Amino acid sequence: MSTSLQKVMIGEELLTAMKLLKTGLRELNRMNGGTDFFHLPILLLSSGMERLMKVVICCHHLKTTGEFPDRSALSKKPQGKNPTHDLTWLLERITQGCFSDEYLSQIPAAKTDIEFLRTDKRLRRIVQIMSQFAQSARYYNLNVVLGDADPGPSPDDEWQRLEMEVLQDDPAWMECIADPKQSHAIHCQINRELTVHCERLARSLSRLFTIGGLGNLAKQISGHTHHFLFLMDRDLGATDYESVRI
Repeated sequence: MSTSLQKVMIGEELLTAMKLLKTGLRELNRMNGGTDFFHLPILLLSSGMERLMKVVICCHHLKTTGEFPDRSALSKKPQGKNPTHDLTWLLERITQGCFSDEYLSQIPAAKTDIEFLRTDKRLRRIVQIMSQFAQSARYYNLNVVLGDADPGPSPDDEWQRLEMEVLQDDPAWMECIADPKQSHAIHCQINRELTVHCERLARSLSRLFTIGGLGNLAKQISGHTHHFLFLMDRDLGATDYESVRI
């Protein structure tokens, strides 16, 4: 049986996830030509997303079994002792197990959400980078210093490649980068695109707590998700995270 302390702590973990995500998006939107500390927004966003995904899985397990999972439920290895930091794997667990047939058949937004989570190439790329960072790349510099044969991908390089992919979606991107006056507009364009995808991911997962059928406890702690839960499509990418209460 789940304990009262566990029920309190799952709510605290969800609150922490939301604070990390909002802070991460604030830092992401501070990025510009004079700021290249990619480590900070990636650190915040990867930690926030990992925590959010694990809370979803824990609530789903509680609803289906009557108790919270042990560590092995969050491990890629059967009966593994250490929860994984593989966000790609965690997201796959959620799309396979937490979107019930009833939810998908009765709630139109659920179909939109799961299609986005499963098929959006830019989202998969973002999650992949956050996953690599969470597993090893957060220590990339130390990995190199310590002589690791495979230090993993450089998070800075990966994020810069992602930004370039976003920029190249604009047919006029070459003209834009050739004009120094367009520097601020370019970074705003990139930051908005990445923010929209992060917000949609957070919103899709947040909906599971209220209308997604994760159980009574999920509904009780769902108040922590309200910032992302109530984002309308027209609001995506438009939030000033400097003024959002963390």
